[in-house]
Amino acid sequence: MIQFRIFLTFVFVIFVGCDFLPKQNKSIGTIETKDKKVCDSMGVDLEVYKRIREFSDGKIEPFHYSLARAITDSNELEISPIHLKGITIGIKNADSYNTIFSLKDEFKKKGYTIFMLENNFSVNDKPDRLGIFKTTDKYKILRDIKTSAFNYDIDNDSLIHIIQRWDKDLDLELIGASGDYCEFLINKDPQNWRELAQQIYNICPDVVNQGTGYLVVYKNEMMKNKRLYLWWD
Repeated sequence: MIQFRIFLTFVFVIFVGCDFLPKQNKSIGTIETKDKKVCDSMGVDLEVYKRIREFSDGKIEPFHYSLARAITDSNELEISPIHLKGITIGIKNADSYNTIFSLKDEFKKKGYTIFMLENNFSVNDKPDRLGIFKTTDKYKILRDIKTSAFNYDIDNDSLIHIIQRWDKDLDLELIGASGDYCEFLINKDPQNWRELAQQIYNICPDVVNQGTGYLVVYKNEMMKNKRLYLWWD
């Protein structure tokens, strides 16, 4: 009997020493299991999840967004949030755009769009949030998020109509969207950058008045970065 107990102890030490059991527990740990449930419920492939995890260990949540927020007892609460089929992930501001540019083409081939949902510009070390939808239709994303500029009497339908006109000449690619903001890569140069900058300023003066300060500076930035940016305060 003593020899049998010694044998069992020896076997147990070998298994623990080789880290067999901990590795199994780690592979289905609490965080991974929770993320899998979120992705499954939101219809996001685990291969997409695995790729985004290579860039960020931030919190993954079912897609939610609200333009209006309230602060109570140091907690930030969303007012009338939009819940959509997709996920969001927190990520450091320094890594957010690099992640989008690194994954956008790969995700597009899989039928997904990754985009900036919330840029916090590293204020108080608050992470940015990226959105991931299982669609490559930029207009569906803008409609679902209800992007608009109501303080300039531009509702969602009107804004989409404007962007569609630009899209014909510029071949726009969505890389950012929220309730009061949208951003696109310009894949085809316009015939006249100054004219395009003026058109943008006419519907979105905040990008100059609260941004670059001068229309010519905005035009030059747009030419250099090949990005069309709209934001309304």
